[in-house]
Amino acid sequence: KAYLDIMFAYPQLKTALLWGMQDQHSWLQSFKPLRADGLKKRPCPYDDNGKAKPLYAAIAAALRGAPKR
Repeated sequence: KAYLDIMFAYPQLKTALLWGMQDQHSWLQSFKPLRADGLKKRPCPYDDNGKAKPLYAAIAAALRGAPKR
């Protein structure tokens, strides 16, 4: 959230893009290098079952607090 707060503070920012919504379908699962511990990567706001993760709440809070454009 702290990073998004900084980015959203820039008036030049017009668009935000997520490169995936659900971990199960993330392109990062096949991206090398794989995790050293063998676990799946979990970069998205929703888990494999479509349940919102803490990242979802952080994005939503940052968007709510962003200055009006």
